[in-house]
Amino acid sequence: VLDIQLPGAIGGQRLLKLVEESHPDLARRAIVITADTLNYETHRFLQSLKCPHHEKPFMISDLLKSLELVLGRRGNAS
Repeated sequence: VLDIQLPGAIGGQRLLKLVEESHPDLARRAIVITADTLNYETHRFLQSLKCPHHEKPFMISDLLKSLELVLGRRGNAS
């Protein structure tokens, strides 16, 4: 589970990009969360993802469904 607004120099978007480059299978199993969906760049980024994403606040049941999805219990993440 990766928050887009990670503190520090790298940030969540860059971290996910690095994971995609080095471990693409792992990146597809990521679940992205953010409270920044009103930001145009964040919105564009979310639309480009090949993994589930959730806007904060979200229902824990939705996160659990995404966890089942990325762990392969409900097909492939798209």
